[in-house]
Amino acid sequence: MTSRSIFASFLISVIILQ
Repeated sequence: MTSRSIFASFLISVIILQ
């Protein structure tokens, strides 16, 4: 579950940067 949480945060960060 932790990996999924980190993956979600990474995707959100990318979207914000874009």
